[in-house]
Amino acid sequence: GAVAAYALSDESIEILRVEALQMLNEWGAPRGINRVTGNWQPYGASRDGAAADAASRKVLAEILKTAPDSVRAAAIVLAQRVGTDDPNALFETVANAKASGDVRAAALRAMAERKDPRLQEAAVVGLASGHGPLRGESIRQQAGLPDAVQRFETLLAGDDIADKQAVLSTLGNVQGKSVDAILIAWMDKLIAGNVPPDVQLDLLDAAGRSKSSAVQERVKQYEAARPTDDPLAPFHETLAGGDAKAGREVFMKRQDVSCLRCHKVGGEGGTMGPDITGIGSRHDRTYLLESVVAPNKHIAPGFESATVRLKNGTVHNGVVKGETDAELHLEIETGPIVLKKDEINLRRAAPSPMPENIAQPLSKHDLRNLVEFLATQK
Repeated sequence: GAVAAYALSDESIEILRVEALQMLNEWGAPRGINRVTGNWQPYGASRDGAAADAASRKVLAEILKTAPDSVRAAAIVLAQRVGTDDPNALFETVANAKASGDVRAAALRAMAERKDPRLQEAAVVGLASGHGPLRGESIRQQAGLPDAVQRFETLLAGDDIADKQAVLSTLGNVQGKSVDAILIAWMDKLIAGNVPPDVQLDLLDAAGRSKSSAVQERVKQYEAARPTDDPLAPFHETLAGGDAKAGREVFMKRQDVSCLRCHKVGGEGGTMGPDITGIGSRHDRTYLLESVVAPNKHIAPGFESATVRLKNGTVHNGVVKGETDAELHLEIETGPIVLKKDEINLRRAAPSPMPENIAQPLSKHDLRNLVEFLATQK
């Protein structure tokens, strides 16, 4: 009705189509949140989810063939749950060279979730024609093939870092003597210092999940050899090989670290911490990693923190933004303030407002992605 009544832009129509698909996906069990206002507004009456699913199955195949990528992505989520009337719709999406790599990879994952009989065929097609997300997902889906180990060995012998990462992440979920042999050989290379930095985290992650005692012995040997006087030693494998796009998601959206609350990038964000726009051209990756896992070691100039107690007993904690002989300028959580120096009873340096354990909620993969994102801010 909205489309008929108003001359909407293509972008607006695309947004409406995505919204409609998301509504259909939860029709039988709506979340209770008003999709317009965002307020909690549970839907009281029961809905026939089966009817919505049946109606969806009739149109999903056509949407997957012709819609823009954002609409295709929403359709794949729905198709993964309810299927389509065309049993080849997901396979054809994987094989569709006009769709984005992200969409084709999502279709391949949906085939895996649905245990689609053409999954392995689709994985071979994706590996042959894809790159980026599609190629990585295709490699992961090779695990079910009879000659999977041989395929993995061939990919590991190549020069493509993304291929190696995908293979190693897959090996962590596969058991068997041939897989153990690969991990043992690669752990020996890591101990000898002969594994590229970009894949060290993937290797350690895969080896850590192995049930082989021989693999675990090598993991322990590697961990025991880490320098004990270097606070960054447990994180060295996060310095290279990350995904900048995923790192941007950590920076912009992860509420458990709230980077954007204090730091600005590209004109967006807070001012309590340094503006990271262009930080990748000013500092190397070691500095960037250290700024996250050990924020008090090097505090950026102009962001030294101070605790100030006034003669009337008021205490302020903030970032020193400047001072004169008579005044101290602080940035506190509520905004900038100016204090008269003759009213200050005590002033002392304070730790960085960035918590020392800020990185605790992040996995090493999250941390590697965040470092990659920061390093690309040129």
